[in-house]
Amino acid sequence: MILLASHNAAKAAELKRLTGLEVVTPDYPEPVEDGLSFKENALIKARAGAKAVSYTHLTLPTILLV
Repeated sequence: MILLASHNAAKAAELKRLTGLEVVTPDYPEPVEDGLSFKENALIKARAGAKAVSYTHLTLPTILLV
């Protein structure tokens, strides 16, 4: 299973197609991406997604660009 910290359904579908894994997009408010870099904004989204789920998991501060 992959937690996708994005509200983009097309990204979720593409990631599922590429990996064959279940892709979870939790229902949570879209975070404000006010970081000063791509990396900071990725961390903001990853942390918001991690906070929205109720199980322990690993969150990597990276984004897969498709």
